Amino acid sequence: MAPGILTFLTEKEAWTCFQSYCNVRYQLWGSPQGFAQFPNSLPPFGATGLPGRMRSSVMPLGPTVSQDRVITSFPKWYTPAACLQLREHFHGQVSAACQHRNTGTVGLKLSKVVVVGDLYVGKTSLIHRFCRNVFDRDYKATIGVDFEMERFEVAGIPFSLQIWDTAGQEKFKCIASAYYRGAQVIITAFDLTDMQTLEHTRQWLEDALRENEPGACFLFLVGTKKDLLSGAACEQAEAEAVRLANEMQAEYWSVSAKTGENVKAFFSRVAALAFERSVLQDLERRSSARPQVGNGDVIRMEGHPPETQDSKRPSSPGCC
Repeated sequence: MAPGILTFLTEKEAWTCFQSYCNVRYQLWGSPQGFAQFPNSLPPFGATGLPGRMRSSVMPLGPTVSQDRVITSFPKWYTPAACLQLREHFHGQVSAACQHRNTGTVGLKLSKVVVVGDLYVGKTSLIHRFCRNVFDRDYKATIGVDFEMERFEVAGIPFSLQIWDTAGQEKFKCIASAYYRGAQVIITAFDLTDMQTLEHTRQWLEDALRENEPGACFLFLVGTKKDLLSGAACEQAEAEAVRLANEMQAEYWSVSAKTGENVKAFFSRVAALAFERSVLQDLERRSSARPQVGNGDVIRMEGHPPETQDSKRPSSPGCC
């Protein structure tokens, strides 16, 4: 066989491909749950001896998560003046569910993160600093869209972020907007040294929200290139950004892709909030579901017949 015909992937690369494939399939089918409900006929990836469906509560899936992606306590906000919530701990129900490994399909899920903003504000540099720990001084504009997959372990449960990098150029706006749909997190980025880019975040956010259900997304406003400002200039820029973040109902962060300042802390915060919401939504769905018998066949009772001796007996499948 000629060289180059076969391509061998590392375990991490194969896992990333698998996640992307599952997520795209369910985006196309219109499922809001990503690949969490992937058909049970597929064998679990990275596990052996698991019958039927993939179960996150049995064992972690995929390669080991790097230590800096392990989140054991709730990450703190950047400033209390503009944050999504002031709690310093996970929601009580989430903590209990994680402790008892009762998070349902969350361990098989990913949250979609969309990063939008003007050209040259540093969206790609921010993502590359977090995902690859690099900073490229030779800027290359994003063409259309690109994405990175990052795996976390949150409170002992595997969780992933699919981070979409969208083009800031006007000519690619119609292409990029097609990828806004289904986002759980929207990050609007601006350049702290160019306050005009801050004003433009209003339109970027409006475009992204137009493609999603109201209230379905966490919103973040992120000032980049923090290393280029200091003292009073930085304070003034941040004060204006905090004001706009509150108007947007977004959480504000200042970061530097060049130095790495606040980058890991920011994405850890994003992952924790997205994870917490995923667990709460899963718990809510299960609490509102009907009781299950056997392998999960749902018995639906129509009406309330008089309670006789016969009615106290378990219903047969034929009466549903």
